[in-house]
Amino acid sequence: MKEFNIAEFRKSKGLKQKDFATLIGIAQPYLSEIESGKRPVSKDVYNKVKATYPNDDFTEFLLLVPKNESPITFNEAVNNFKEEQYLSIIESQQRTIESLSKTIETLSKR
Repeated sequence: MKEFNIAEFRKSKGLKQKDFATLIGIAQPYLSEIESGKRPVSKDVYNKVKATYPNDDFTEFLLLVPKNESPITFNEAVNNFKEEQYLSIIESQQRTIESLSKTIETLSKR
């Protein structure tokens, strides 16, 4: 396994720090500190990246976390995150189905 490099990941998506930080829901200065090595990639930041990019495979990376947290691999984090991810997708699809049903009902009354 290799260490996760959030700067390389961001650049691979073609995003500037500010845009990537906004996308994953953290402040740009915080992202800058992570990328410069002043702060580690926390479990929370990893989960935000994974939630934003659910189709990316992070299993080859090792998540380095602060000393006060237990080390966790990306594979372990992915396995822990899947249930929440699937529930979110299901809820989104349910809202879409409800919206389409209302549209069909409205059109059929015409």
